[in-house]
Amino acid sequence: MDGDVPWVQVDTSSGDSNNIRLHARAEGISTDGGTVQKLEGNGFLPYERIKSLTQGGEGNGQQTGSTIEEITADPSAGTLKISTTFTVAIIPVPATVTLKPIVKDGAVTFEVKEATALVFGLPNDFAQPVVDQVTTAMFGPLFKQIKVSKLDVAKDGVDFAFAGTDVNLKSAAEQIGDTSGGNGCSV
Repeated sequence: MDGDVPWVQVDTSSGDSNNIRLHARAEGISTDGGTVQKLEGNGFLPYERIKSLTQGGEGNGQQTGSTIEEITADPSAGTLKISTTFTVAIIPVPATVTLKPIVKDGAVTFEVKEATALVFGLPNDFAQPVVDQVTTAMFGPLFKQIKVSKLDVAKDGVDFAFAGTDVNLKSAAEQIGDTSGGNGCSV
């Protein structure tokens, strides 16, 4: 006995398209649960869940001046269209931001394809609060330690795959619970 748990596997039921699905396997877990030698898996995250993670609590839409109201996808273009309302000087302004997720070297970034308020085009910098909200909702602090190998835009959510080695679970858990600057939520 070396004090490590050989492996743990998590498989959620497939259910309907509005449920998170996850298949993950962790190998070489320390007995205190603090580290994992190898973590890999895949899953599905529905847009409704992403939207709900941006509402309420730390890092919600009210904190950043915007509220995400709807997320729709164009799987053929690989883009997400975010319908939101920004509050500018107490006046709510409806806006849409079209984002394209890009996986490069295991990290996910979002390219702003278009940003509009009412019928006017806006500079892409205008969309940064929306990009930050979506990134925080989709990828909690654990994703800073693991690499994403797949992120596909589907009709009702995103399909993803990930892997990592020497993952520090305690550090990620501390960041999730940090209300002074953490995101307060994780997938």
